Amino acid sequence: MKRTTVYINLLNFRSSELAGAGVFAKKLLQRWLEREHNSAHAVDFIILHYAKVSLHDTFGILHQWYKRAIPRNISGLVTRIAYEQIILPFHLKNVDLYFSPTPVLPLLARVFSRAKLVITIHDMIPFFLPKKYPFLRRTYVKWMSVSGAKLAHRVITVSNHSRSDICRIANISPAKVAVVYNFFLHTHPQINGHQPERCFLCIATVEPGKNVENTLLGFAQFLRNYNPSYKLYWAGGFGWGGYSRSEVERLVLQFGLKEQVFFLGYVSESEKIDLLKRCEATVYLSLYEGFGLPLLESMTFDKPVLTSNLSSLPEVVGLAGVLCNPNDPADISAGMAELVRNIEKYRRQIPAQLEKFTEEAQMKRFFDTINDVLNRPAEN
Repeated sequence: MKRTTVYINLLNFRSSELAGAGVFAKKLLQRWLEREHNSAHAVDFIILHYAKVSLHDTFGILHQWYKRAIPRNISGLVTRIAYEQIILPFHLKNVDLYFSPTPVLPLLARVFSRAKLVITIHDMIPFFLPKKYPFLRRTYVKWMSVSGAKLAHRVITVSNHSRSDICRIANISPAKVAVVYNFFLHTHPQINGHQPERCFLCIATVEPGKNVENTLLGFAQFLRNYNPSYKLYWAGGFGWGGYSRSEVERLVLQFGLKEQVFFLGYVSESEKIDLLKRCEATVYLSLYEGFGLPLLESMTFDKPVLTSNLSSLPEVVGLAGVLCNPNDPADISAGMAELVRNIEKYRRQIPAQLEKFTEEAQMKRFFDTINDVLNRPAEN
């Protein structure tokens, strides 16, 4: 039986503190590699990764699941781009499939390799929120997303909204883009009988796209106009764009929320689970998302959500939460009040919404996409 060689590029993940795309990649790769290891399929996985990030500890990938790991200690965006665009294409010469859980595509692989090329574009954020990333990173991600979408044999994305944006901006056919939703696992602890506290939880990196100021202003109005006893916990690392811990603490003091709002920084998985058990509901008022994984995490723990009425977020939350205008603190405040008043109404909608995001359904979509790519003649 001819063996299939699959090359996976994880070089973009430079920290063990995974968020969004990293969490999606971890779940996807665990299921994919374990499945091939336990089946009769003849697949050899080669994994390129940042040397300081452990495949086992960070991604939960066991060494027996892959043929070879290629650790590279490449520092700096420019150096990584040069490696991926100049050196990596020649490593793919005898590879059957190249897969990246990010938009990174070694463009010259179209010339120097027979590999089928599959990339993942979670969103087109740099085209909508230019201030989210520094100039160089923004420019590269925009160029890579469009070029990658055009030259890849298949693109995977995480929502129908992102699919629409990708096709429009990159001017490609919708048939080229497969939607594989983020999915929930069945391993979360049961929370029946756990009495929630009067608090909201936001799980998000503290950066420009997460709408920090309006979230705080809306919560301040909610405390004044509806219920002064609530607290807001924000779990997520401090990012870029001026959102250091000291700057965020300054905002909390400025808005008079020192006793009600707590920025916790990056938390462990066990700490996050404890927070999800304790909160009454979650808040996620991002200005643009390709999916919005914290919404799914919240619903998995039977917690309704207040979220933005734009991008993919209404698609993910369905009827299991309240939508509001993320740019209007008054609407945010009213949304919090609505969620608190009618929380059981929204909680009852969670099981039906979660059925759209089961592991079985999404992994089938992924495997169908990969098999379809492998079985088709290469496009010129």
